Amino acid sequence: MPEYLLVRLEGPLQSWGDVAFDRHRPTAAFPTKSALSGIFASALGWTYRDGTQINALQDAMEYAVREDRRPTPLRDFQTAWLGREAGGWTHWGYEARGGSQKDGTHLMEKHYLADGSFLVACSVSSGPVNLDELQQALERPARPLFLGRKACPPSMKLFEGRATGASARDALSRVPVRTQYDAPPLRCWSEPEAEDPGILVREVFDRRDFESDSSLALGVSSRLSQPW
Repeated sequence: MPEYLLVRLEGPLQSWGDVAFDRHRPTAAFPTKSALSGIFASALGWTYRDGTQINALQDAMEYAVREDRRPTPLRDFQTAWLGREAGGWTHWGYEARGGSQKDGTHLMEKHYLADGSFLVACSVSSGPVNLDELQQALERPARPLFLGRKACPPSMKLFEGRATGASARDALSRVPVRTQYDAPPLRCWSEPEAEDPGILVREVFDRRDFESDSSLALGVSSRLSQPW
């Protein structure tokens, strides 16, 4: 059976970008494929200039996400001055944010998932890296890793092990839920494998074109799973 990396995404805060509108920056209910691609790219030391490689990794990825501890939604109302001399911390250190940004106070509402824990089973069928290289990158990342936003550092190492299964969802079903997490039933998200009346399929913006920096719609199945 195929082998899958197990990736633990846990921290005080997480935010998995959903469709933004006006000053609102919502979060998806689970880590998306584009978010995982970005995390892996950062661990591998790739930059935004490597959009072709990141797209290839994203397209080669099969994954499923299990919610081991249900997060609490959190809304953060922010005011920020984004003038020419404003700066901030990035993957590369502190950088000034000069340029054509208008002076003044900007209002924004950002949404987060607080105190949640997700377990991801992920494989790559082909592409620019293999599972061994991804594992090495997660164990010794080239850059700091974040759970969606730079304000969301993980509280533990991301690599948790490996599992086998007929699919990513099946591999997750073979991994027991740790006692410190919620008891089943748990929610699980994955790409549709076949028609199943017990699975709710909906369209989500789960992929990104990293070359043009735009979102793409992709059908993803979502259901409240029965106990494993």
